[in-house]
Amino acid sequence: MNFERLYRASMYVTLFLATLLLNVDASRDNRYAMLFPLGAAVGGFLAFVTVDRDPRRGLPRDLANFLSFVSFAISGIVIYNQPNLMLLGIGHALVYLQVIKYFLPKTVEDDWYLFLIGLVEAVIGVFISQSDEVGLLLISWAIASLWTLGLFFLRRESLRDDPPREVTILPASNRLDPYPGLINLGFVFATLRVAATTLALGVMIFLLMPRWSAKAGMKPGQSPAGKHLTGFSDSVTLGQMGEILENDSVVMSVELTDEASRVVNPPPDLLIRGVTLTDYGSQGGRWQWSRQRVEVMPIARLNDSAVTGRKELRQRIKLEATDNEVLFSVRPILRAQSSTASELAMNRLDGTLFRRDIREYDDTTSPRSGKYDYRVVSDAGGSLVQEFEAPVDSNGVRVYTHLYRGLEAPLQAIVDPIVAALPTEEQGSNLAKARALEHFLREGEFTYSLRMTVVDPNLDPVLDFLTNRKSGHCEYFASALTLMCRAAGIPARMVNGFKGGDDAMGHVVTIREKHAHSWVEALVGSENGAPVWETLDPTPSRQREETVAKVGGGSVRFRYLGDSIRNFWAFKVVGYDRDRQEQWIYGPIRELATAAMLGFRLMGQMFRDATKWLYFESPGQFFSVRGFLVSFFGMLLLVGLVRIGHWLVNRLLGRTRDRNAEAEARDPGLAFYHRLVRILSSLGLERPAGETPREFARRAATLLEDRDRGGLGLAGVPPMVVEAFYSKRFGQRELSPALIRELEDRLEALETDLAAPRAG
Repeated sequence: MNFERLYRASMYVTLFLATLLLNVDASRDNRYAMLFPLGAAVGGFLAFVTVDRDPRRGLPRDLANFLSFVSFAISGIVIYNQPNLMLLGIGHALVYLQVIKYFLPKTVEDDWYLFLIGLVEAVIGVFISQSDEVGLLLISWAIASLWTLGLFFLRRESLRDDPPREVTILPASNRLDPYPGLINLGFVFATLRVAATTLALGVMIFLLMPRWSAKAGMKPGQSPAGKHLTGFSDSVTLGQMGEILENDSVVMSVELTDEASRVVNPPPDLLIRGVTLTDYGSQGGRWQWSRQRVEVMPIARLNDSAVTGRKELRQRIKLEATDNEVLFSVRPILRAQSSTASELAMNRLDGTLFRRDIREYDDTTSPRSGKYDYRVVSDAGGSLVQEFEAPVDSNGVRVYTHLYRGLEAPLQAIVDPIVAALPTEEQGSNLAKARALEHFLREGEFTYSLRMTVVDPNLDPVLDFLTNRKSGHCEYFASALTLMCRAAGIPARMVNGFKGGDDAMGHVVTIREKHAHSWVEALVGSENGAPVWETLDPTPSRQREETVAKVGGGSVRFRYLGDSIRNFWAFKVVGYDRDRQEQWIYGPIRELATAAMLGFRLMGQMFRDATKWLYFESPGQFFSVRGFLVSFFGMLLLVGLVRIGHWLVNRLLGRTRDRNAEAEARDPGLAFYHRLVRILSSLGLERPAGETPREFARRAATLLEDRDRGGLGLAGVPPMVVEAFYSKRFGQRELSPALIRELEDRLEALETDLAAPRAG
């Protein structure tokens, strides 16, 4: 592939990556979004084989202008009908313009416009998306852009500096491929070095640039609707959670640290609490969250004063887009805060944490939200008391012990023998009874299974599970224990959340839908007026873990790598905020600077103490044995430093001269060019940094035309030398012996002419 085709293909690949970067996340909510990258790819290929080979095949300018007007009109209509997608609509308008420009004959200015269009598309894509796919595409686009810009510079110079018509360098230059032999491994590695250096500088600027906390978030309705998370709504039908237990999709990523911000490993049985379900209906086994009993209680923010002396588990949670208002965290919660302006609140009667920016309780519209970041600090010291939860009054006891009439007798027949088997002193303890019922389900004849079967459709699903099939997933076990506790007179409620997760490299837990879990909270007492809820998990843990491990198929082997990339992007790049910058960069720098200053002060004091004998309190003390020794060794040290400095300067200058001589010896074209520069400098002619060698040669030729007294053609010497330099340096062409002799003769004649005295 010659240079021009390589450059054009690189430009199209870069623009395709920019278009893909714009649409990769939008495709989850807009089924037509991925048509734009496909259109950019097809358009680039067609332009590459048509108009880029023969400009006469391009679109007429008038037709291109008309199509541009139509594309902007279409984008304007889309934005007017969907104002929440304004940025994406602007990006799609740029894609239309980009594809139209593909089919026009392209100048250098057109290539600049195309590259800037791709840059704006990439910026919009990064702004509206924060997924791991966007991060990988951004890196790919950045590397491709650096490569393409390097080729663009070379192409611009080849078009800018056509060789003079009167100068011919054999073999003749091929204008269709101005740099034959340039695209080799050396050029590729040099470009990669530039890319690595640029990315390293970008990373350094990214790490050091001061961060500010987010002051405002996206308003409700600005983000596309998130998918529904089955089992975490206001109302859940028994068995529904089985729909997500066989799904491997990511729900959230959780980074765990302790009270000193040290990364910690997740607990072996990590329970991340979600929605609390209290009301069990009589038809179809339906659980409900009692919305009529909601008492909103804003919880303490992270910047509020913390309780000292507590062992904390801090969670930095990045929740994928869902339409649920329920949030997830480890219980009991001490403090919490969203990364946006939205407030977190808790239902004081059941301890459910939720976000207040999704919908108010008198609003009947469906909530819509994008990804959501928040932080929670939980008590890791074993406390069972949730500080913000209200005491359970007599009405609450009735709610938590309610059983509809058809369940009371069958459940009582199951529960009474279990309680009667307890020691007499434990039969009055709610905790002992609850643990016995948990053991009955967890260690008895019940088995874990995702298969949904019904033995007796006339029975309540929980009774059918307890008396007939005795097999089911966690939702059946938790429902059965909740109702059995209530039959034993123990207030109980069911909780839907997540248990465990994939602990990838970096100590970030990736929670997937298959990790959804149900368990039970039983009221076993009170502490300082606050209710004490004991967590009970009746599901056979080993059977559940084996089932969860099977979900995911062949992708399991790549899961840790994928999770590591996703979590690095989510927590280390997108989540790199002011707190992390202070923890990772500025805090350690300040500590190091303080320690260094202390060390320097100590070293200075030691040096002053050690050199006190160098100081003389009076001139008379200088004329002594001590004065002689100080003077002698001081002068000796000064002479040594001067000699070392002189030696270093000579070495550096010598190496520079040697390198120049070696380079000129290897490259005759370079030697001739350097000789020409030295000759012209005697006329006071210097090449500024912004002038190319060809432009410099043309300016020198104009000046030499007036000095050519003998008709020796000296004005043509600078262009001829520069073309030889270009041919050898960039074209990788060897200079023929005849051309080398001619260049030597021409330079000798030029030098002789300029050195000769000129008549008055």
